Amino acid sequence: MDRYQGWKGYDTLLIIILIIAICYSIFIMKEYIMGIVCFALILIIISSFSKEINIYLANRSKNKHDYDKALNYCNKILNKTPDYVYAIIEKASIYEAMGKTDYAFKFYETAIDKDNTLYIPWEMKGNLYKNLGNVKEAEKSFKKAKTLKLKKNQERLSFRLLQKLYFSRKDN
Repeated sequence: MDRYQGWKGYDTLLIIILIIAICYSIFIMKEYIMGIVCFALILIIISSFSKEINIYLANRSKNKHDYDKALNYCNKILNKTPDYVYAIIEKASIYEAMGKTDYAFKFYETAIDKDNTLYIPWEMKGNLYKNLGNVKEAEKSFKKAKTLKLKKNQERLSFRLLQKLYFSRKDN
């Protein structure tokens, strides 16, 4: 699993552009089919990003200290996709923000068990240990996170190099 992409501002911009296209198609051009197509595109985009949208909303709720609402967003994802690591990580960070460190550690460990190649839960677990004053465990977690991050970067670099070699060979 690669790094979490999430819902970005340009995704919202795309939805706004499609809404404008719907209004323009239906009310100005009187092209109802084009309006329906734009509406269908909005539904497809939202449904394909539903996990990311819920994590984004959970994060916003967490930042507003509305922890119950934030946990509900995470649970909504985990009920449909129990192995979705980024929802598990977000749930751990919510418990961390609530001061329930035992639950936070439990969910960071669950995320690590689900995907042991992902550095993010190790890094967050290290930050939690550091905040609790457990420097030794924090260093272990940060070391593991760094190793995984370097491995991932090395894999990407190797892939890009192979791509360049393949395509440069193909051009000749």
